[in-house]
Amino acid sequence: MKRLLLLALSWFLLAPLTDVAEAQVAVAELSGARADSVRQRLAARLQSAGFEVVPGDGDDAASIASATGARAVVTGRVRRRGGRWRADLQIHDASGEVRAEASASHRGIGGLAAQLARRIEDDVRELVSSGGSAAPAASSGGGAGSLVVGDFDGRGAARIRNQLVRSLAGDYELVARDDLAAQAARSGGDLGDPQALREAAAALGVRAFIDGTVSRSGRRWVLRVSVTDAATNNQISRETFRGSSSGGLARSVRSQGARKLADAIAQTSVPEGSAAAAPVDIEDPDDGDDDDDVVDDDGDDDIPDPPRDRSGFPVAIDIGVYGRVFHRELSYNDDLYGLLRGYTLQLGPAIELAGRWYPGAHFTDGFGAHIGIEASYERAFGIDSVPADPDDDRVFPTRSQEWLVGLRGRFPYERHYFSLGLGYGSHLFVIEPSGPAVAGRGNLPEIPRTEYDFLRIHAEAMLAVAGGFHVTVGGGYRVVFSAGGIEDEVWFPDASVGGVEADIVLGYQLDNGLVIRLGFDWRRYFYSMNVGLTSPWIAGGALDQYLGGSLGIAYRH
Repeated sequence: MKRLLLLALSWFLLAPLTDVAEAQVAVAELSGARADSVRQRLAARLQSAGFEVVPGDGDDAASIASATGARAVVTGRVRRRGGRWRADLQIHDASGEVRAEASASHRGIGGLAAQLARRIEDDVRELVSSGGSAAPAASSGGGAGSLVVGDFDGRGAARIRNQLVRSLAGDYELVARDDLAAQAARSGGDLGDPQALREAAAALGVRAFIDGTVSRSGRRWVLRVSVTDAATNNQISRETFRGSSSGGLARSVRSQGARKLADAIAQTSVPEGSAAAAPVDIEDPDDGDDDDDVVDDDGDDDIPDPPRDRSGFPVAIDIGVYGRVFHRELSYNDDLYGLLRGYTLQLGPAIELAGRWYPGAHFTDGFGAHIGIEASYERAFGIDSVPADPDDDRVFPTRSQEWLVGLRGRFPYERHYFSLGLGYGSHLFVIEPSGPAVAGRGNLPEIPRTEYDFLRIHAEAMLAVAGGFHVTVGGGYRVVFSAGGIEDEVWFPDASVGGVEADIVLGYQLDNGLVIRLGFDWRRYFYSMNVGLTSPWIAGGALDQYLGGSLGIAYRH
């Protein structure tokens, strides 16, 4: 800001002392709101570009050129539309004839002046070098005309498109596609009609249409951009951008977009019959407040990043349903009397619902986007137990279920995620009596009831492999507060128990947010019985472990 003010001040103080015979550019009085501010900043920008600049009184180019000896005279107007400052300039030769025109749009006065200076610099330099008598500029093609950036296809496409819009906005006028459609509709056509499309482009001064598709190629994100000439409707070029992640691709497009597309855009032109680009609503890559007086030291506005498309944020919701099968085995060690019965369930079916929710990810991609809650519920069915003796026809109703709720924090690294969870849960496996007691025939299963209430600490890593595949590996420890019936007086009242778990899941991400998952898991509870000599059962310890597999589908958004 200080440098800009000094340049503006020097312009007004030194301009009267400048030898008018050596003056190159005169900036006339611009019309419209904040015109004087734009005029001062534009003059300062042109001076920084190496031109001798003087002020011109009035708006008659020929009179100004005659009075100042300038070889080029800049006239124009400034206006405020749709929350942005806009300006249209004309560059005149020494006779007052218009040789070139330029338009620009920006949220702030400083940024507007900077864009205008860049866009007229070449025309002014050409006019000055020719002594103020260059040939008139062509009405279309070359540097004239605007661009229309269409909707992009693919995952995260809106975010990538937004970055390309930001890249192009510094060098080109961008016309909103809705404005192009509205112009075609006023002529009784639509964008699907080539003739109506060409006429709308001519009316709005559009020279090129830009479209793109986002896809995955192996472990890379790819954007393919096509540039189509508005005058001929022929595709001029197809450029490719790549990134190791969606964010990496966005950064590549933001930094390289305008440069990589410049040659192709230069080959396009506005359809014949168009006038200079009419004032239209310009594509606005910046959705924010309209504070136009915030200026950096170089005179440009401090423009915030645009709101990102939802698909560009971290995953906020991950919810799935899974079909499961599991195997359970309960065994004792150091059974002194050999009277304790183990238990084996070969395979039991179950269904599981599991989900995670990161509320902050709906609004941000910062720290708050990675703190969430998780919950799961699993229930077995059709697992009634029977004695090992085939001649014993007793059936013992059996229930097994597990639930868990907790908090989880995740840590992204490139395309991978690492997370840590803390939760509370309960896991029970109960074998009920076979029915009413009958004389001479017991109805009890002689297998203790287990109901583990625990605090779980769990770590997990989700690793992107290739394409849409990822592998999730996890492990945890269960601090068991209670083990249920196995700690009753009739069994092992002084027992202590702990638990561990591990899991691995292979997932494949579909384009619509669905994920197919195949997983394997292991849960193991280990006991120290702490028995005394008077205990009814004597054993050193026990192991109660579960092996499971699952296949299901989840939705991530």
